Amino acid sequence: MISGHLLGWSIAAVLLFWGVGAYNRLVRLRSEALRAFTLLEPKLQRFTEHVVAAAPLPADVQGAATQFAASLAVARIKPLDAEAMAALGAACAVLQMAWRRAAEAADTADTVSGPQPWADIYREAGMAAREFTASVLAYNAAVTQFPAALLAWLFGFRKAQPLALPPA
Repeated sequence: MISGHLLGWSIAAVLLFWGVGAYNRLVRLRSEALRAFTLLEPKLQRFTEHVVAAAPLPADVQGAATQFAASLAVARIKPLDAEAMAALGAACAVLQMAWRRAAEAADTADTVSGPQPWADIYREAGMAAREFTASVLAYNAAVTQFPAALLAWLFGFRKAQPLALPPA
């Protein structure tokens, strides 16, 4: 009789400690992804700062920069939201295309401040985006692994989407 209760309590204790450990792992990986976005966000903000500093620019570049800034503001609030990251990636692609067209159409380096500052910003953002992507992939792997997926479902952990920057 006592060994039956002891076995039951032992199983309950193991499950409880496993659950606490799995939950802590999910929280830690989520925090790492959030931290990676916190490091990425200022580098992305430099795109809009660069466009503002290079003004006056064609309306399509200014419009793309405005859309990018709006998408970045939403992503700042919900950095692990898949729709917010998809919108941010699309806005970044549009901004990059508009910037390239403006740079190609510019007659002088004074009109658009040249490809080098943009390339530097893009390289730094790309490195930070890769770190964010690695963190998101680790978090997503933990959220989808059984049996941690049960805790993820119970506590509302959702898969995140990495930021896909277009090729430079």
